[in-house]
Amino acid sequence: ACLFCITGQLLPWFPLAGLCLGVLFWNFPFPRARTFLGDGGSTLLGFLCATQMTGSVIKGGLDPIFLLPVLVLLGGVPVFDTLMAVARRLFRGRSPFLPDRGHLHHRLLDRSFPIPAIIVMMGAMHIVLLASGIALLKWLSRTPL
Repeated sequence: ACLFCITGQLLPWFPLAGLCLGVLFWNFPFPRARTFLGDGGSTLLGFLCATQMTGSVIKGGLDPIFLLPVLVLLGGVPVFDTLMAVARRLFRGRSPFLPDRGHLHHRLLDRSFPIPAIIVMMGAMHIVLLASGIALLKWLSRTPL
């Protein structure tokens, strides 16, 4: 739905929405995940979303100075969490490619939040970031919401 707001094309996103809902169905009500997208599935999904968002923002005639903030907001929690992980590791003098338990979901798990609550919280944060990115994109493009 969020990508439809950006691209105006609905049909190509139905299979991806079905994929995401299917994975969510098998993971959300259970304490531990039962199925995973895997590296190939999650990478493909991320690539498709990122290229569609970037292409839509560029086609919208957005001033390049605003491109990075809009893409960070549209990327939502994954982009924000990745940027924070890289900054955190570099600040501590570590390689940004080494793993740690500083990701948002790890911090919430360490504070004893149940997994379904973490899914809801991160989903809500993602929706807020996406909505902010779409609103900023529309405002900067000078088109009505």
